[in-house]
Amino acid sequence: MRCEDCKKELNENYNFCPNCGKSVYTREYVDPKVVEEVVEDKSETVSLKNWLLTFGCFFIPWVGPFVYLILLFIWGLSKNTPKSKKNFALAQLIVMTCLILFIIFYMSLYWNDIMSMMESMYQMPLN
Repeated sequence: MRCEDCKKELNENYNFCPNCGKSVYTREYVDPKVVEEVVEDKSETVSLKNWLLTFGCFFIPWVGPFVYLILLFIWGLSKNTPKSKKNFALAQLIVMTCLILFIIFYMSLYWNDIMSMMESMYQMPLN
């Protein structure tokens, strides 16, 4: 079988010519770069072991939360991370940012009450 436009020999299983990007069955043009991107899309699934290690690093004594936060940035911003893990990392970072902002906002509203409560706790006599 040959491509009608560039006359290159084609395999029977080809839907598009790898040389010019023309469809073998119709006269539609497909950009070869798009065909390469679709072929190279190797979105892999993340194994159960990988997910358990992902969550398990949070529970390392003393440094776990810091390691987890650093890994979330690495996974969220890396190009080599599987798409599902990358989306998870970005979602975690967004949720953490929202929670931190909420806590800061809440503390700013009730800062005086918190300080007066702390002050009264330290002024209580110990029996």
